[in-house]
Amino acid sequence: MDIIQTLAQELDKNPQHVENIVRLLDEGNTIPFIARYRKELHGAMDDTALRTLEERLQYLRNLEERRETVKKAIEEQGKLTEELSAAIDSAKTLAEVEDLYRPYKQKRRTRATAAREKGLEPLAALLLAQERDCPRPEDAAQAFIDPEKGVETVADALQGANDIIAETLSDDADIRKTLRGLLTRQGRLRSLAATEEDSVYRLYYDFDQPLSKLAGHQILAVNRGEKEGFLSVTVLLDRDAALPLMRRAVVKPGSAAMEFIKAACEDAYDRLIYPSLEREARSTLTDSANEGAIGQFALNLKPLLMQPPVKGKVTMGLDPGYRMGCKVAVVDGTGKVLDTAVVYPTYGERQKKEAIVTLAKLIRKHGVEHIAIGNGTASRETEQMAVELIRQVNEAGAHVSYMIVSEAGASVYSASKLAAEEVLLRYSAETGAEVFLYRLPHIFGKWSRPDYNSAVATFCHRTARELPVTIQNPGQLLHLAYVDDVVEELLRCLAGSPNRQGKFCRVSEVFPITLGEILALLAAFVRSRAEGTLPLLDSPFAGKLYATYLSFLPQEELLRPHVMHEDLRGSFTELFRTPDRGQLSVSITRPGIVRGNHWHQTKAEKFWVIQGEGMIRLRSPGGDLLSFPVSGSCITAVDIPPGYAHTIENRGSADLVTILWASACFDPDHPDTYPQEV
Repeated sequence: MDIIQTLAQELDKNPQHVENIVRLLDEGNTIPFIARYRKELHGAMDDTALRTLEERLQYLRNLEERRETVKKAIEEQGKLTEELSAAIDSAKTLAEVEDLYRPYKQKRRTRATAAREKGLEPLAALLLAQERDCPRPEDAAQAFIDPEKGVETVADALQGANDIIAETLSDDADIRKTLRGLLTRQGRLRSLAATEEDSVYRLYYDFDQPLSKLAGHQILAVNRGEKEGFLSVTVLLDRDAALPLMRRAVVKPGSAAMEFIKAACEDAYDRLIYPSLEREARSTLTDSANEGAIGQFALNLKPLLMQPPVKGKVTMGLDPGYRMGCKVAVVDGTGKVLDTAVVYPTYGERQKKEAIVTLAKLIRKHGVEHIAIGNGTASRETEQMAVELIRQVNEAGAHVSYMIVSEAGASVYSASKLAAEEVLLRYSAETGAEVFLYRLPHIFGKWSRPDYNSAVATFCHRTARELPVTIQNPGQLLHLAYVDDVVEELLRCLAGSPNRQGKFCRVSEVFPITLGEILALLAAFVRSRAEGTLPLLDSPFAGKLYATYLSFLPQEELLRPHVMHEDLRGSFTELFRTPDRGQLSVSITRPGIVRGNHWHQTKAEKFWVIQGEGMIRLRSPGGDLLSFPVSGSCITAVDIPPGYAHTIENRGSADLVTILWASACFDPDHPDTYPQEV
């Protein structure tokens, strides 16, 4: 990969300027320095553009490194083919690389894994397919009894097949999406008392609320009560509402394996899917509540932080505490930190005297005139120590006074993200422990909360309901990360392979996009639904935004009937169109009926018979006749080239169902259809 050219194309910058910036960064120059003092080398880019370039450079380098790591790992397994190597090399994102690597990763052992090792996967596949000639599960299992592999009875074989099918259903993205949507709409949070002891959580000793109506403070309170052992918390979903959705997606009525597959659905739901969805729901609720709490804390903190310092005076701040000691900071009249320390005046008389000696040295060293003592835990004991300290230093000629101040702002800051980073970095420096710091961009994704703190969620919600969306600055640039990409990165971090860039770790794929571009994509999604076309998902962001948009559709919008054109021959129904890949339709032909007898000048077609027995005939432009028997029992694609006259005949006793793809959408003004007998 030519990283310089890639950056130049992506960011629409001069390649020479990009090369200059990369060289300056590699030499250790900072973004502010480059922006201010090296304008002649980069065409006067602003610091925002330079930071975007820096971030993208790091990403592309990490991508290149990850490609090589993945190829090496697969090669060590002896499974690296030329095609796979080329696919990895052409992958544009870290997510694509990881998707290609996924089949070759070591996976944890499950019941399904054990069943596959016993050779039961063909049995599971046979039963799950539920073909018309599928035998009874008990009969099919007879062929898989193998005591040497631990399959001693029919029951053992069927249990293994059930485990494989359950895991397959659990991994089905469509099933999970359907059930997740149901949980979002109909799920409830239930908390009950886990003890007879009275507590501050008594309001939640018998609490039941829909997930969609939970307030942030309720979620946080329930979480704390559960953690402290006062509450038992569960997420409830009507099982009788969920299982039919699974069965509808999987079970084929009339199959001999139908009841077996129903039981596997229940096992997958109870054992694998629902526990996972419950954890997801709890995590999503908690994240939403935390974001709300942080926003409220920020509002409360701002006026405290904006209070001016004691002008022109050096001040010592004391943050009292018992277990962790009293934290000390000395600042000048502008708020600049001059010194820090930790003393332990509450540990005993000796430690109190040591604290006075330490603080007296700081007072003399920096000329401290004021001491501010926080009014929190251990404030009274710290004040007593400060009085004795001031008496001693003032007797020596100093002029120090003290006051008790609210530490609400300091307490909020001490729990803030920046403070947490500082604590972790200090801990890492002192102990050598490895820490992973993330500064996440704006996160968007499915089932997010609109009209809160996410522009994407708000836009999707309003667009899905045909509500107006107004923006003041369409060119406003956002940096967005998809929620699934964030989760994937955190999982990689837990596995010991974070995407590290300097002292921070980052999500592998961050999308820079403007507000106007987001709204344009959403408008295109709305048009595609209205016109019956498939949306153009020509970028990773478009696909992830579309998933987010669909999650906000009202339930009544999920079902859209098609117009069926019916006559005595059967019916023809257009399923969908695409902007650039033609259209897909379904044809139903009655027994004994022949359809077609025409050809197309330019349009190409492809037929799949999915039900019934039939014959497709083609006559080439040269007059050669081709006949292809087709059947729903063995689905086969038949290509219809331009210029080939063609027919399809139903030779069975039941309806013939055919899926038809055409390379161009039907235009009644230019049908490109010419009659000719075959």
